[in-house]
Amino acid sequence: MTIRENAFRVIAGDFVTTEDGTGIVHTAPTFGADDALVAKQATPEVPPLLVKDDNGNLVPLVDLQGRFRPELNEFGGKYVKNEYYKDGEAPNVLWMLSWLLN
Repeated sequence: MTIRENAFRVIAGDFVTTEDGTGIVHTAPTFGADDALVAKQATPEVPPLLVKDDNGNLVPLVDLQGRFRPELNEFGGKYVKNEYYKDGEAPNVLWMLSWLLN
């Protein structure tokens, strides 16, 4: 899997304000309508993070059950959210990010 250079950067979105927080949020263009819109409007466009499945189709990194897809090797089948794990059992997401970026 190759991560395109514009996938991780700061962009503006008018739906993010400082009224209820810091005014800074992460976006997931693959999963949210607002996120997808600001990602598409950004220059250059922020690409969705997709992988190719066994049939060569581009699919999201996460399945409909909230688990990483098998194409992510050792993270395949693991839940994205740590609250599904007991203390100390959650996958090392920082390691995964470094793996994705290299």
